[in-house]
Amino acid sequence: MNVVVGSILMVNIDGREYLLIPNATSVGLDVTLTGNDQLLVLDLGALQSAGGSITISGNLVMESVDLGSLTTVEGSLTVTDNPALNAILISGVTSIGGDLTIIGTAATVIDMSALTTTGGDLVISDNTSATVVDMSALTTTGGDLVISDNNSATVVDVSSLTDVSGNLTIE
Repeated sequence: MNVVVGSILMVNIDGREYLLIPNATSVGLDVTLTGNDQLLVLDLGALQSAGGSITISGNLVMESVDLGSLTTVEGSLTVTDNPALNAILISGVTSIGGDLTIIGTAATVIDMSALTTTGGDLVISDNTSATVVDMSALTTTGGDLVISDNNSATVVDVSSLTDVSGNLTIE
């Protein structure tokens, strides 16, 4: 078992197109990738859990994020302002302790089909290419649930939802 103790931090790094850490299975604290203007691909495909938050934000040319083995995030999961991001592999996430925020991507499918609970707000917004937003296993959110301005979405599935502690907005 490979474990990354501590954090993964990549902020405003020029000249790096790929961040490949394919054997990390656990991060004790946070994963933060912000403002990396040349970063195309993030591969944390073996990562199963994060003890803190995962933030992927402001990476203007990033096209792909592989968190395909991720199941648990103790903190928040934030993917914002990555306008070229067309592939977000996060379909295995079952639990997020904090907020889930996906805003401003080019993803055509937002597949969170295994997600059952969030401890905070859940916001999926301004993903103008998204045709499907699948959170079909979601039962509980500890804050607001907002799904808005995903103008191409023809399918929004929250069919198992039973408890929203805050406001529910789907538009």
